[in-house]
Amino acid sequence: MPADSSPLGLRTAVWIAVGCAAAASISLLFLPAITAPDPNAWLTWSKALLDGHGIDFGHGPSWKPLPVLVTLPLGIPGKGFAAMSWLWLVRFSLLWVSGSLYLLVRREAGLLAGLVAAVLPFTIRPWVNVGIAGESETVALALVLTAGLAHFAGRRTTTVLLLGLAGLSRPEIWPLLVIYAVWQWREGDRRVVGETAVAFAAFILFWVVGPKLISIGSDSPFTMAGGHSLHNSSWQTILDNSLGVLPPKAWVLIPIGLVGAWLTKRKLVLALAAGSALLVIEIALLWALHPPITATGYTPVLRYFAAAGVLACGVAGFGAQFLAESFPVGRWRVAGTGLAVALVGWSLYSAIPGTRDSINRSRDIAASTDGAIAAIKSAGGVDSLQPCFPFTVSNFSAIAWDIARRLGVPLQDATTRPHTPSVAVDFVAGSWVLASAPPADARGRQILGSASGWQVVYYPGRLGCLKPAKN
Repeated sequence: MPADSSPLGLRTAVWIAVGCAAAASISLLFLPAITAPDPNAWLTWSKALLDGHGIDFGHGPSWKPLPVLVTLPLGIPGKGFAAMSWLWLVRFSLLWVSGSLYLLVRREAGLLAGLVAAVLPFTIRPWVNVGIAGESETVALALVLTAGLAHFAGRRTTTVLLLGLAGLSRPEIWPLLVIYAVWQWREGDRRVVGETAVAFAAFILFWVVGPKLISIGSDSPFTMAGGHSLHNSSWQTILDNSLGVLPPKAWVLIPIGLVGAWLTKRKLVLALAAGSALLVIEIALLWALHPPITATGYTPVLRYFAAAGVLACGVAGFGAQFLAESFPVGRWRVAGTGLAVALVGWSLYSAIPGTRDSINRSRDIAASTDGAIAAIKSAGGVDSLQPCFPFTVSNFSAIAWDIARRLGVPLQDATTRPHTPSVAVDFVAGSWVLASAPPADARGRQILGSASGWQVVYYPGRLGCLKPAKN
């Protein structure tokens, strides 16, 4: 099977990166809001550090060093600039992952393989979701695949640096760095071992020591305040999620790619398959060991299977090339290529409704948060309501933490626990998910402001907190 064995073209990579950057910028015009809870929390934490305050890790998701380190300097022009810049980086990374897969797989197997590998990730709904909402998985995988490009360009130190940066975003990357260091050591490059040791020293510094220095609460920085963990699921759920990441049509190409890679000794394709399998195994083990891991440091959630699915897309890309070239040259080869392209096209078409739903959901969440902010402003704004903080808000953390970030207040100022005296930011237009529960003592209830289905309600209780109380 012919492959593009020429060195990676820097000019091609640059043009792909420029296209990804432009597309990410355009996406901000249509989907400008971060709608996932975790990045809103990280942005709030980076603002707190920029203001010289510590972090109460009892309110928010588990700690991730890289997003906070990246958004810390971006917060200097303002919290809005930091949020938009982070979202741009996530969207750029989403697209660059496909671009780097194209470069890697085309180098190994040919044009069709590279194109299929680049396109298939967009059939993975959880992967598209994290890119739309602003989660960090896209950034971590973009760093890993760029490390692969750096390795083939002969830049071993850069490879370790990029894997180290990815390891500051997701602990699942640590074994990949160890495997790479052992491989290079066996190849005779002893310098990589020392560089890997430095990377793990950075992991200890930023994952363990750093949070202890900036913590102002008693909770572990790795304990999630909310969300779904794999410990609440069965082994069947893990199997279903790992297999269900990609559409069934795309799975046809993966075993073909595995067999073809084994027969033709395509080391890169086999490495992508091994990386995908390693991520799934790590998540399964983290689930099995969940109680001690939660106590000491890490809680996995189901969307982490998306990165494994993206790596499997590289295998599927080779499967498409291998399938097409298994047919004799001529009309049969054209038919084989058409079959592979049809499978990919069918997968993309099947993914359109899910992607459309994700986009609409993101817009709905953003619009809802806009309404909550408008209601707070109509009630007098943050300064007027501050004596009653923490305010009660929906149990939907994507909304609660977004409100806190946009108001510029710590996450602990947005609680889901009804209490008095307090103010509640309550959605009254029919969604129980966004509604906040009233406190047991609801006497003297007053509506201070409203907008777009949201109300700001004052529950003075016996003592009150607004002086003088508003009418």
